Amino acid sequence: METLFSAQWKNGMLPHILFFDYEKYDTYFPSADYWQSSVSSQANQTVPSSGITQPPIHGIVLEKMYQSGLDRSRIKTLTKKAIGYHEYLQAERSHAESGLLFVVHNWESGLDNSVIWDETFARISPTEYSNITFQRKDVHQVQNSTETRPTDQDYKRYLYLLKLLQQNQFGRPKTGYPFLILEPVFNSIYLISGRSLIRLGTALGIETDSIKAQVSKIESSFDQWLWDDNAQFYYPYDLHASRQIRKAYFGNIFPIAAQLPDKELVGKMIERYSGPDLTPIPSVLPSEKGFEEKKYWRGPVWININWMMIQGFLDYDMPDKASWLKEESINLVKKMGLYEYFTPYRSISSGGGYGGKDFSWTSALIMDLIKDNRI
Repeated sequence: METLFSAQWKNGMLPHILFFDYEKYDTYFPSADYWQSSVSSQANQTVPSSGITQPPIHGIVLEKMYQSGLDRSRIKTLTKKAIGYHEYLQAERSHAESGLLFVVHNWESGLDNSVIWDETFARISPTEYSNITFQRKDVHQVQNSTETRPTDQDYKRYLYLLKLLQQNQFGRPKTGYPFLILEPVFNSIYLISGRSLIRLGTALGIETDSIKAQVSKIESSFDQWLWDDNAQFYYPYDLHASRQIRKAYFGNIFPIAAQLPDKELVGKMIERYSGPDLTPIPSVLPSEKGFEEKKYWRGPVWININWMMIQGFLDYDMPDKASWLKEESINLVKKMGLYEYFTPYRSISSGGGYGGKDFSWTSALIMDLIKDNRI
């Protein structure tokens, strides 16, 4: 955490990639040279970085560290920096009418190639990004990359957005920018993390009034903008198109992790994302157009999502649901190995682990679940 926050920008922004000693390494694309974070006067001029952020999980992590009895003074310093980061999000990513946070790039959501972006990207003419050239590195690092990673066409679209943001010095997007999405997962994580920071503020004697105000505003407007009462699901909202993006992806139910839907709705909501044929929780339902069983955020199961949903079930005082998803997650790893993501099909008995092998966050979260004596 200290390494991550050591490269925080002047305005509080926390980049999702830092490039330490980047001249020595050429295994990642887009590289520091491609991002050119220094075009922003707010960027950290010592450590090159990306120019976007990702879901703000840091308050959650800091609270876990505090509960584990780690150094109080160091956690206090980091908590102040995390509050500054949340205040950056309020200033640069907050939708004026709702208070909800928008993402300005699909990478910023963490859901790189999800089906929820398909309609937004389809509005961008291929002529806009036809001259973009690049040499990817991920396809050489990951086995069966053609089946499991985003396509080159996808990457051209991603890099087109990157260049637009770069031209704006990675500041708040100007009118006409094509990608402004109020996304349920990002906003749910902001709420969970914000509540953690508020509790840490109380424990450590840090003022958190700005966080309290933003959390309250988002909580009050979340359902108005992102909930569909007929479907009984949450959907992203496309600010450019002024409508919800009605796709069957795990974000339909992820606000359970933030205790947003009424408790009596939780059981029914989770039903569609489980069952005799599916290992929970698929990132996209097989019935959805664009579902791909092996391709990143277009179908596979991710342990980090399951872990956060388990915390939500516990917060709802639903230990049976938490135990069920814990067992499903551990059994999946026992069967497939410690991969980055997994097939959602129960019928596949082996070879259903995809992406990076011996993946660290899968390993860490499975160990945490095994040691969690609440379930």
